[in-house]
Amino acid sequence: MMNRWASSRARTAGSSVGSAGASGPAGGAGGAGVAAQPASIARPSAPAHVRTRGRLRGASIAGSIDPRYRAGAFVPWGASAAATFRRPMAGPFAQTDPAFARALERACPSALRARGRAWAEEGRVRFVRRDDDAYEFRVADPSGRAHDVVLFPEDAEWSCDCDGRFEACEHVAAAAFAPAEATPVDAATEPDRPVALAYELRRVDRGLALRRHVVLADGSRRVAARADFDRLLATTAADDAVARALAGHPPGRLRAPTLARVLEALRGAEDVRLDGVPVRIGAPHPGLYVVVRDEGEGVLVRLVRDRKVEETFDGGAILRDGTLHSLAAVDLPRDRRKALAEGIFVARDELGRLAAEVLPDLRRRVPVRVRTTRLPKAETARPRLDVRVERLAGGFRAAVRVVYGDPPVAEVTEDGAFSVVVDDAPVPIRRPDEEARLFARARAALDLPQTGTIVASFDEAPEAAGRIAEALSALGVSPDPVLEDFYDAGPLEVRIEAGDLAFVRAGRHADPNAVLAAYAAGRRCVPLEGGGLARLPHDFLDAHAHLVEAFLRARKAGEKAARSVAQACLAVATGDVADVPAALVALAEGRLPEGAAAPLPPLSATLRPYQEEGVAFLASRKALGIGALLADDMGLGKTVQTLAVLEGRCMVVAPTSVLGSWEEQAARFRPDLRVQRYHGADRRLDPEADLVITSWGVLRRDVDLLAGETFDVVVLDESHTIKNPDSQVARAALRLDGRFRVALSGTPVENRPEDLWAQLSFLVPGLFGDLETFRTRYVTTGAEGRARLERLLRPLVLRRTKEEVARDLPPRTDLRHDIELSDAERRFYGAIVAAARADVERLGSGATSLAILEALLRVRQAACDPALVPGAPAPLVEATSSKLAYLGELLEELLDEGHKVLVFSQWTGLLDRVERIVQRIGAPHTRLDGSTRDRDGVVAAFQAEDGPPVMLVSLKAGGVGLTLTRADHVVLLDPWWNPAVEEQAAGRAHRIGQERPVFVHRLIARGTVEEGVLALAEQKRAMVADLLGEGGKALDAETAMELLNSA
Repeated sequence: MMNRWASSRARTAGSSVGSAGASGPAGGAGGAGVAAQPASIARPSAPAHVRTRGRLRGASIAGSIDPRYRAGAFVPWGASAAATFRRPMAGPFAQTDPAFARALERACPSALRARGRAWAEEGRVRFVRRDDDAYEFRVADPSGRAHDVVLFPEDAEWSCDCDGRFEACEHVAAAAFAPAEATPVDAATEPDRPVALAYELRRVDRGLALRRHVVLADGSRRVAARADFDRLLATTAADDAVARALAGHPPGRLRAPTLARVLEALRGAEDVRLDGVPVRIGAPHPGLYVVVRDEGEGVLVRLVRDRKVEETFDGGAILRDGTLHSLAAVDLPRDRRKALAEGIFVARDELGRLAAEVLPDLRRRVPVRVRTTRLPKAETARPRLDVRVERLAGGFRAAVRVVYGDPPVAEVTEDGAFSVVVDDAPVPIRRPDEEARLFARARAALDLPQTGTIVASFDEAPEAAGRIAEALSALGVSPDPVLEDFYDAGPLEVRIEAGDLAFVRAGRHADPNAVLAAYAAGRRCVPLEGGGLARLPHDFLDAHAHLVEAFLRARKAGEKAARSVAQACLAVATGDVADVPAALVALAEGRLPEGAAAPLPPLSATLRPYQEEGVAFLASRKALGIGALLADDMGLGKTVQTLAVLEGRCMVVAPTSVLGSWEEQAARFRPDLRVQRYHGADRRLDPEADLVITSWGVLRRDVDLLAGETFDVVVLDESHTIKNPDSQVARAALRLDGRFRVALSGTPVENRPEDLWAQLSFLVPGLFGDLETFRTRYVTTGAEGRARLERLLRPLVLRRTKEEVARDLPPRTDLRHDIELSDAERRFYGAIVAAARADVERLGSGATSLAILEALLRVRQAACDPALVPGAPAPLVEATSSKLAYLGELLEELLDEGHKVLVFSQWTGLLDRVERIVQRIGAPHTRLDGSTRDRDGVVAAFQAEDGPPVMLVSLKAGGVGLTLTRADHVVLLDPWWNPAVEEQAAGRAHRIGQERPVFVHRLIARGTVEEGVLALAEQKRAMVADLLGEGGKALDAETAMELLNSA
């Protein structure tokens, strides 16, 4: 858990709290030394209780805390043994501030509050200081790890730098139960208490040795003994880093590379001395620099020793201007270093090249100091292609060059000669590699002769001008206006040329963006590059303008995959497929490419035919660098199909509940993969892992780290998790960098077509535009828009239902059980319905969606089991409801016949009551809900041959990702209006690996709102089945009111 607000306070790098595991004699850790004066505490910049998970990187509030507080006491250094300090403040906020106490109770679980209160009573909390309405505390847990907490009682807000999972952690609770005042301490009672670590470097045999000291409570210091480490209250990150750097190194003089690691670690320490004198530790420094000074009519470039270096130490360190540095290597070839050491003279006419080319390269290797005014100013600029056209007798000559600046200030010719064409102007810093690439592209596009110049006679000029303009358009270079005289206007033709979209007439191009803008404006013509007009191809644009828009958007953003998909679809639409790879054409037509596929890694499994087709689908998209959505029904083996195409460095993001399943299947089917489960508090990303498996929650917390990695394959399992594009997890997923991207979901559309946008934007960034564009193009335009979307999805999506591959699955039977309520239940249900309607009617037009849904919730609970409704009469609470009584009879019958059963409910309170029913009939059982810790263990126990015959599962916690094929009966206690959710639950048993027929039982209270919910689910299923799969619109206020009125 880290601070949930961006802090503007000054921080010291490396001052975050060290881990408890590094403390003690072995770790050599300890508290902080002398610190800077505390800075002001930053005000929060985010709403209350909005936390961002993860450890602080390179900075901590600890850097601003006076070290006298860190040891647990305020005793000024050098003060007398009896010195004390007290500053009157407020009492414990958890006890004196009701608003703060309520906020803490909502955000912090009771167990954590109790733990924090105990720590406060044990004296583990020290008040640090107050800044306006902010109160700063230091909390040490029993392991020795210390954390920094800031309370803002007036706003009922807080922050802590720990890794906790909850809005408010035990450290916040401890601070809230502690007095906001400095605790008086009598230093005489424990004057030799170690409060911090300090470090002393000593000169030994032309080198350096390190000695650790402890700073005592009375301000004195001594060499650290083994026992001192156990008495330290807390350590800093710098202490831990020093301990790690020293690990395994013998006592005495520090040798390379240990000396460099120790100095780097000491950069974060606050009390470092050299032979008793305080010393700063700086970044690595070479101890040399290149100086450029006047020499004759030119300048002299020379490598010299830094005169600020006072002393050099064996092992690779220097003392420079009072600061100690490790010695940085100078990346220069030996001959070049020797020449620079002797000095290189540069004449005046070479100064432009020196400033543009030589010095920028040197600066990347060694510090450079310019002590001359003769050098021209150098600026960063990008080279670009330029074609200069000159008129000849009836024809023209076109010369290709690479230039810098617009207009050009320098140019490079085909033979590599560099010249400045504008005197007294800043020279550009050369980019030779980019220049070479530009010339290579020009040669390929223009079929240039060795001279780099094209000469066209009068007869050749029209064709040559068109060819040149066409090539220049593909290269992104504007044609010279001189070519205008050689064009002949006419109707535009649409072409796919060299992988690009072109609107062409007789070799002259119209800007596709201008074509699209003219079409949108209803105009008939568009200007041609170089002059003239051409007529728009209206018939083509009427059908395919959205593809043109997608292609241009992707081209502008540099999104290669989106551009390929749009290009392929446009090629099929135009019939102009000659310049388009056959595989791309097959992709656009929704079929697999012909010919031999690239070999896949070995898979220890025999795939079913439809799974082989799925692997081929994924492999073909991977070969083309285009994302793929595998949308097979639940239970058809999406995991094994995906494992078959994993190569290189891969990452899978999945629900926490299925991380174990991914590990198990990877070990079973792809034993060649080195798998890392990147999860848990001590997670560290293994750069050597072939397959990193992590959860959605970890992705949200570690997005900066994971988004900075490049993976060959990134897989989003249960990709509908990112259906809300405004969610943190969706934004995190869209930042991931994967060369091949795969989304897996049996229900990619759960509520509405917009659910697809974030998933598709992950798969093919840029193809579908922003969310508003997606809605305009494909959602709000009715059947026409859905047809356009379906065509664009064809290359990306493969979906097979269980009905399509029924031969590979046992049959599934859905049964509806209508249950009559008792008279007492019926009366209670009617009263709840009447009260709910009255509540909504009383609110009138001001009734919010939330209020209506809350009323509907009470009605649904009353239909299911009266005991779920708060305040229900005691006789109804104590009695077994009609539905649960029926369930008990059903379970007894099924268990007597040897079946295994899954019982699903969205309410854990109802599962509690079902649990008593199961216990009463004497059936062994297990349970999985949001509080379950060992999910893999629970699943394994149920899946075991001798495992319990009943599993109780909450719909939210166990509805996705689990394989529970030992069960052949699934009971859905309470109907849900989104059929995708129920299908996910039923799919836990009816999936690949199931060998027996599966029966799905829906228990419906007759004559209640449950019948309306079931009917609504069927409507939603039919409404979106034509797009991808089951789902529908989210439950809105209007539909909820209809259900309430029909209850």
